[in-house]
Amino acid sequence: MKTRTFLVAALIIVCVLFSSCGNDNQRNFIIGTDLLKYHSQGGTDFGFNINLISLSKDVDVEFVRFSGKNTDGLAVTLSDDSYDDLKSLKHNGYYITLLGFTCYTANENVQIDGVTLKIDGAETPFTFSVPIEHSIRHEEEDPAIQMRSFPAIISTNSYKETEYAFSYIAESDVVITGFSFNDFLIVNGADTYIDGKNIGRFENAFPLTLSKNSELSIKCYLGFKDNYISTDYDSIYCDSQLFYMVDGSSETMLFPTRLVSQSVSNEEDAKKVIDLMLGK
Repeated sequence: MKTRTFLVAALIIVCVLFSSCGNDNQRNFIIGTDLLKYHSQGGTDFGFNINLISLSKDVDVEFVRFSGKNTDGLAVTLSDDSYDDLKSLKHNGYYITLLGFTCYTANENVQIDGVTLKIDGAETPFTFSVPIEHSIRHEEEDPAIQMRSFPAIISTNSYKETEYAFSYIAESDVVITGFSFNDFLIVNGADTYIDGKNIGRFENAFPLTLSKNSELSIKCYLGFKDNYISTDYDSIYCDSQLFYMVDGSSETMLFPTRLVSQSVSNEEDAKKVIDLMLGK
């Protein structure tokens, strides 16, 4: 009986010790996988940032593996993409690091459900609340639409007060049938212009005919899709989509353009992200 009592007591002590280690680990660093939203077309090379906050200024982070679909063949490089001004920033006891993942794939489609990192020598798996989806875009040989200008990199927390312009040039006579985003974002108030002339509100504009060499501009504010829990400090990678038909054809074509919305672009953003990740 004494031996059994001793074993039970020892087991309780071990469980408490391991539980404490887990809690300390959580306090030492937090990975912001919930703040990353990625669904985009592109080339064989693609990448994204994940925010890490830690009590230590110098954290040793190594990439171990991705989990998901077609992830085994990915070539991955992990780097510190933090701006110089952020590397010494300490807020509410935490430093922030922008982990940069650069990937190469030979597959048509990749879905990343989670990542395992070695942080200060200990391997830890993390799950993305929204899986990362990347697919290879195959360019048309003779596209009837060309992009003239677009907001390639923006900040999520500027959506409400900033108007963004997406401008296209017609290479031939086309009928524009719609404009949207493939995921995460919506058009939240817009005006449509042809050759600089306002032709009316976005929601009433399509379908519209665009003559060869004419310019279409859509000036809009952005918002979040209702079916996603998003914050003003998410990192969003998605595609704007212009739908059109070449005049005389019934086939709908798609012209996608990648949009990157950064969660951290300055010290004030970094402080807000740290508070958000701490639940403050």
